[in-house]
Amino acid sequence: MKTYDVTAGPPSPTPGFAVRSWFIDGVSPQASRPFVQGLPTTPQEFLAQLPPSGFSCWVRGTAGLVGIGRALRLSATGPDRFTALSQAWQAISAAAAVDNEVGLRGSGLIGFAAIAFSAHSTTASVIDIPQYVMGRRDGRVWLTAVSTPDSPADPDALTLAHAPLSLPRV
Repeated sequence: MKTYDVTAGPPSPTPGFAVRSWFIDGVSPQASRPFVQGLPTTPQEFLAQLPPSGFSCWVRGTAGLVGIGRALRLSATGPDRFTALSQAWQAISAAAAVDNEVGLRGSGLIGFAAIAFSAHSTTASVIDIPQYVMGRRDGRVWLTAVSTPDSPADPDALTLAHAPLSLPRV
């Protein structure tokens, strides 16, 4: 996983991503299925199959996105952090080769962002581009794989097995 400090401008050369999104909800029989015990039917079953670390998630109601692993991190600090991250994201998005048969919001190339509120913060603001994204929207479930020449994504290598949920640590 590479990290680019984009405070002074987008990475050069721009990383070339190959991004592929496809349905994994059983409607397409040829689709790889990352879930060892089958497609989860409840939020608890889904959460129990996530890796214990190395994932990001955004969920609202019955829709959501879970990023697993990291293909790339963009980082910026200072008063121009929003502009720097936006320009870097736009450059990477424009250079990506995206095959998105899903066509729903959240499929294709996505990033999870954490932005410092204060322009004077020394904490870096980041956009993480996950290597895999599982998404659910409108009753459909899909997988997105993000590959670079240095780290090809192998969707068949992603297997998620049930593990007991542990209580949050306080």
